[in-house]
Amino acid sequence: MIARLHGTVYSVDEFSAVVMVGGVGYMVTIPDCAKVILGSVIELVVYHHWVAEKGPSLFGFFSESEKQLFLALISVPKIGPSIAVSLMAQGGLAGLCDIILSQSSDRLSSFSGIGPKKANQIIASLYDVVQKLVSTGKISIDTESSGGALYDVQEALKNLTYSPTEIKNAVRYLNDKYGKDSVGVDVLLRSALSFLAK
Repeated sequence: MIARLHGTVYSVDEFSAVVMVGGVGYMVTIPDCAKVILGSVIELVVYHHWVAEKGPSLFGFFSESEKQLFLALISVPKIGPSIAVSLMAQGGLAGLCDIILSQSSDRLSSFSGIGPKKANQIIASLYDVVQKLVSTGKISIDTESSGGALYDVQEALKNLTYSPTEIKNAVRYLNDKYGKDSVGVDVLLRSALSFLAK
């Protein structure tokens, strides 16, 4: 069972990366792949998923909190790893937890691949679970960090009709430029718009 990976990013695409560890390349699906930089050294918390027909798959996260949210999502009937990854990529940890705890089905149903019925099911299934994970510290949400601000920037760019690819490129740029610095939404949005205008 693989629980963590620490290695060099050999290749990266929209939702996955190959991480080289001790001469072995591990293909890992990562919801927040915009943070992954080719050639960088990263450490991931890993969930080892097994399906009889397809065999093993690895899902990587930058924190235990992200992994706990992923596990909560795939516990919902008919929400598999692919949908969970898509939801986390679109909403982020803070954004999804806020949606679930505020029971904002309208916001969740606006996500790609999620209709009103599915949104209500996810919120109903996960409200108590996420509330307990947050209250016990298993999910730590810092909405003032750039992670929460990045979610707001992504939403603003969606409203400005930028494509998913453009938004992901902008988020990657913001991560490269600001890292984990605490930066306000207004600064991040101006920087993203400047980048996209080039």
